[in-house]
Amino acid sequence: MEMREMRKSILAEMAKFQHGDPVIAVPVDISGDLMKYSLTIYVKTIEDCRPVFINSVSLMIEINADYPEVSPIVKLNGTKLFHPNFTISGFWTDNEVRPGETLSEYILRLAGALEFKQINTSKPGNHNASAWYYNHKNIFTDSVPKIKIKRRNINTHDRLQD
Repeated sequence: MEMREMRKSILAEMAKFQHGDPVIAVPVDISGDLMKYSLTIYVKTIEDCRPVFINSVSLMIEINADYPEVSPIVKLNGTKLFHPNFTISGFWTDNEVRPGETLSEYILRLAGALEFKQINTSKPGNHNASAWYYNHKNIFTDSVPKIKIKRRNINTHDRLQD
């Protein structure tokens, strides 16, 4: 595809997310060969190993004019994240475009990764997060992470003495 056509295609794909859910894409600089967008992805994910849950992630995506031959660069933008496929400095390590994957599918795969639905164990970015995920992956079912809460049975006698 010619560079001008590819640029139009990228702009059209990203326009789908300018008012969308779960992803909102805002152009930052689309004037040159490197198009930059601010992404806000509304998914439940974790900030650290306790785990502390957050409901959205802010990222920057840079899309080169040679896309899809050159994969986009995705980096956290002010969001703290504890994730096997993100480096400590915030780069997404599973950022290669897959054969036949559209830009929309790429961004939705990113959203799935943030929800721990699509973890690429061959592309670790944070070894501590990878080890944590391996030991706790049972809490990630469906689209919402599940945490087992231990409850203590309290009988009436215990309540009266407290």
